[in-house]
Amino acid sequence: MSILAYVISILCVYLSLNLFCPAVSVLLFYPANLRVSDQPALKWTTAATNASLLREDHGDSRDIPDYVLEYAPYCYLYSGEEYWPGLLSEHLDHTVPHINYDSVPREFQQPNLDDLDQLNAFGNIFLMSNDDPENYPDWLGGLSNVPDSRLHRSSAPAILIMVSKGQYIDAFWFFFYSFNLGNQVLGHRFGNHVGDWEHTVIRFENRRPIEVYYSEHAWGAAYRWEHAERHPNNRKRLLTYSAYGTHAMYRTAGNQPYVLPFGLLQDITDKGRLWDPTLNMFSYTYDPREDTLRASNFTPDVPEAWFHFNGRWGDKAYPTDDPRQYEFLGALHYESGPTGPKFKNLGRSAICENSEIDCSIRNPIDDQVPRNIQPAEWEHWKRSFDR
Repeated sequence: MSILAYVISILCVYLSLNLFCPAVSVLLFYPANLRVSDQPALKWTTAATNASLLREDHGDSRDIPDYVLEYAPYCYLYSGEEYWPGLLSEHLDHTVPHINYDSVPREFQQPNLDDLDQLNAFGNIFLMSNDDPENYPDWLGGLSNVPDSRLHRSSAPAILIMVSKGQYIDAFWFFFYSFNLGNQVLGHRFGNHVGDWEHTVIRFENRRPIEVYYSEHAWGAAYRWEHAERHPNNRKRLLTYSAYGTHAMYRTAGNQPYVLPFGLLQDITDKGRLWDPTLNMFSYTYDPREDTLRASNFTPDVPEAWFHFNGRWGDKAYPTDDPRQYEFLGALHYESGPTGPKFKNLGRSAICENSEIDCSIRNPIDDQVPRNIQPAEWEHWKRSFDR
């Protein structure tokens, strides 16, 4: 805990600042728990052992049903976005693999999407940017990948991964950005990191969508399909909203409070530039039990090796003596970059990413309540909206 955090917590107790203290206490402890650890966690392993959900056959299945694309999401990017979709290949061109803060041997410093997984032999790898993120290099901002206003196509491919689970099929739509701009609290920005993976999941049963999951920071929100917003001109197509800077995924446009009450910490979404991921994608089928990824019938020639990269898609969190780094109430200005889609619990049983802990299918009224506050507070907020 920082000295500032300690002083504030003491003042809260001494002055009985009941309104301010809950917000401080969350910042003191919760963001620290959200820090990306240096070692990737194979979260899909537990769910992958659930043989009752995963497909029984292990044939060379590359086929994705047409209805997966018929119900594919559109994504509204924020109108004032600064960090647009990123190209995986371009990201590799501007980063160098590091073991913590030391670069790998020269012959391994320029991997591509067809051999990125070979870096796993070195252990804990970070793809460190060649450029200072604070100088806003063009590739980091992804300006060349802004979806066009007519077709809504981005030059940066989205990633579709289909996982068959017996009675269900989960369609994971992943969106990559080369930089995550963190949010501000009390004038301090925290949670910046190079590399950013977000995703939306549509669960199908009997060829029809039944549930949707939107990733939001270290957690997310799940809804019944009938509560998801869809395109007015094509009611089969889901609408999702990507938050400014953080790219967290939401069901609706507007202010999106999370963690802290009273709007102290919130994302913002709107109907900015529309992105149709079906127009440019890498698509795959995946068997978590066998850890087998296959390029699908829609895109049979796309690279596969990058998916098995165990490392981080960005810098390791800068040390505290780096002038770009600071700590505020237990949260870092620059965090470590994330792991890739393989580590997003693709074999999950329920639709939520952390489904082995909890997975509540939300009601739209819950959108008006900040994420991750205490259960008693949830009930208080719900009662106030019922009146």
